[in-house]
Amino acid sequence: MSRPRYKAVTLDLVGTIARFDPAEEIIARFAARKGRPVGAEEARRAIHAARVSREGKTPREFYIELNEAVLRILGVPGTGEELLAYWFNPENYSVEQCVPGALAELRGAGIRLGVVSNNLSWEVEALLDEAGLTGLFDAVATPDTAGSFKPSPGIFLHALRLLRARPAEALHAGDSLREDYEAARAAGIDAVLVAESCPPRIKCIRSICLLPPEVLG
Repeated sequence: MSRPRYKAVTLDLVGTIARFDPAEEIIARFAARKGRPVGAEEARRAIHAARVSREGKTPREFYIELNEAVLRILGVPGTGEELLAYWFNPENYSVEQCVPGALAELRGAGIRLGVVSNNLSWEVEALLDEAGLTGLFDAVATPDTAGSFKPSPGIFLHALRLLRARPAEALHAGDSLREDYEAARAAGIDAVLVAESCPPRIKCIRSICLLPPEVLG
């Protein structure tokens, strides 16, 4: 067997490892639970209207305040902390059946795997545990552990330190052109965009289930 092209592979969480329902649908379900039904379009407008600065806040404080702003705009009772906890309810996301096997194939080739996500560490860990993926990852880098959000290079480099790999030895896969593909490349890391439709001159795959051929050759 030929040597793998990379020593480490990092993956985004939302939209990459797990496919989440649109944010407006998740918020609409939460609102219905709270007895104040709203439509998905109304929720979408509230998301875009909410304005919260990250400055001077921990990542958890930022997300709670952002959720509270959305609920306030919609007139939905409940706290930002409640909505934050609900976001990772398994009814809101799915993981393709082929994902565990694809990740296990990479690990079997000696590649170390990590998650690089703008979600909080407990959210990432809860999803990985629920999906039965915890044992497949060697490291998790999130704003509350790395001290920075994507697209900052810091969160990627933090993950690589945990994985004991240099940027030139790593690949990152994610569904955001700006926060995953371009940000990883700016940090000196090779990248692949996970997308159904591929922009010109961008390396893409439709699913992380297709990562083994990309990485192992």
